[in-house]
Amino acid sequence: MGDVWSRRAARAGCAFLAALFACGGVPPLRRVISLSESTTRVAQALELGDRLQSLDPRAPDVLERAFKSGANLVISGSDASSADVRAAFASRSIAVRVFAPISTDDVFAAYTEIATVLGKPKAAAALIARVTRELGELAAPGARPTVALVVTRSPLRVVAGGAFLSRVLDLAGVENAFGAERGVTVQMRPEQLQAKKPDRILDVSQAALDGAWVDPIGTARSLRSALDGGG
Repeated sequence: MGDVWSRRAARAGCAFLAALFACGGVPPLRRVISLSESTTRVAQALELGDRLQSLDPRAPDVLERAFKSGANLVISGSDASSADVRAAFASRSIAVRVFAPISTDDVFAAYTEIATVLGKPKAAAALIARVTRELGELAAPGARPTVALVVTRSPLRVVAGGAFLSRVLDLAGVENAFGAERGVTVQMRPEQLQAKKPDRILDVSQAALDGAWVDPIGTARSLRSALDGGG
């Protein structure tokens, strides 16, 4: 399974690099600023946290500090707290890249892009390999429980096979009852959910779905704990 992840990450990385260096390429980035906890944590997971400056977008002097830094790229999550600061950078023609991946392919591409702009693209494959190994260590011996992950009850939407969260649980020894469904989430009728006869039905927040790319290990542990009756 880890090899599959690595190959998909490599394909995503190649696509990104092809776009990055099209039309003669771009000059090396001097300084990267992170405006969100999510992008800072991913950079740290890539072991590249020392290659960017992390700023709190709510700080009163954030723009002054950021503009003095000489940064020519800002990376951030899509949270509203950084929207005004991102807009201020964009108004000065400073590149702003917002990450909010929830599908597996988009997560791989985000890891690769962040690693690339921080100067070490191969760190993405190393992170994916490490996450794959650690998730496998979470899998309990014996039968794999089948779980339906419900994001909303009205309308009823469940996590589908395209979600990174579904892949995380698969590696952690949990089978998504709707893993064969395409897309990140899928809407259905209650009787369709019951017809699958999952071993467990778990309500998961949109935040858990959105944030799985930032901390896949922590997310898997939390959901396994809920399955085991600990949460």
